[in-house]
Amino acid sequence: MSDKLLLELGRVARERQRAESRDERWESLTEGTLSEDERRELERLAAEDPSAAEAYEAFRPLDAAAREHIAARLERELAEVPALEALPPAPEAPPSVREAPPTRLAPPARGHRWRRLAPVLGAVAAAAAVLLLALPREAPPLPGYTLSVSSEQAVRAGAPEPEVPRLGPGSRLDVLLRPEQAVDGPVEVRAFLLRPGEARAWTPPLERSPDGAVRIQGPVDALLSLAPGEWTLAIAVGRPGTLPEAPDEVLARVEEGRAPEAGTWRLLTRKFLLVDRP
Repeated sequence: MSDKLLLELGRVARERQRAESRDERWESLTEGTLSEDERRELERLAAEDPSAAEAYEAFRPLDAAAREHIAARLERELAEVPALEALPPAPEAPPSVREAPPTRLAPPARGHRWRRLAPVLGAVAAAAAVLLLALPREAPPLPGYTLSVSSEQAVRAGAPEPEVPRLGPGSRLDVLLRPEQAVDGPVEVRAFLLRPGEARAWTPPLERSPDGAVRIQGPVDALLSLAPGEWTLAIAVGRPGTLPEAPDEVLARVEEGRAPEAGTWRLLTRKFLLVDRP
């Protein structure tokens, strides 16, 4: 392994450690010093979280066959390194020594070979594991989403929900953003309130579910400080770093009917009518 690669692995490891505090149990898993309860806990985490599953595979100790294979491979590669070519030739030995038959050394035992290389392998494995966790992974594509806006007041009255929900003082707003299937990986959500000639960002409290659904609930009086009239709720959902931030850009997209580029994020809209009386 070249010095350049080792330096790069070290740099990645240091940056990873500065970026976040990693559970020290992963190193204990590699070293084989975990208690049985701690090992079961890591297995439980790996079953629930894909990133924890990758960490478990990266830090899990190697079995005997894998250790023997790596040890043999390293020995072959180390034997091919011309580390002694730059040294001056050794002085010629006296004739009495030259005439002595060469001593043949037996190859090291398999167990001794692994013990001799184990410190090197441990350092390389730990650095490679950190590198694996630090490299960015391409997130899977987003599923489709649906957006619904309803008024709890209309539901209590027993009337069918109108096509354009009517919201006013004393009513409660219920907004539900739901994926068509469970979302794998992180997502961001940004909300905007739009009408012709006016656009503003909206930052209400969000309730998130593990499958990627987002809900906004609460009294209309507390959530919407808007002038009465017809408004459009626009919600952008996508991977971190892909969503628009400027309300005017979102308003232009909605008015022009422009979809997000290449499906990297999704923009959903729903109209509602805000009134100044119940």
